Amino acid sequence: MHIMLLYFSFLKVIGNVESGAEIHAAGNIIVLGSIEGEIHAGTNGDKNAIIFAWKLRSKSLSIDGCDAGESVESSEFGVTAFLQGGKIR
Repeated sequence: MHIMLLYFSFLKVIGNVESGAEIHAAGNIIVLGSIEGEIHAGTNGDKNAIIFAWKLRSKSLSIDGCDAGESVESSEFGVTAFLQGGKIR
C-alpha cells in the first residue's frame, strides 16, 4: 500500500514513517520516530527547511529538491538533515 501526505507548512509526525509512505511538506518535517519511507521537506523552495527523526533508514530524502543520497547518517540521539552549500548534511 502506498500512502502519500502533502502538507503546505511545518509537519510533526508522532510515530514512524513506514516503508511505502511518502511525505511532502513545504516547511520542516519533525518525526518523533523512525523514517523508512520517502520524505521531502522544503517543497515550495524553502532552503532553510530541516528534517529531524530519531532514526533514519530512508533512502529517499530531499530538501528543496536536493536529494540526500547516502549523506545523512543516523545516531543514537536522532538525526537532523539540513541544506548547506547545496548539499544535505
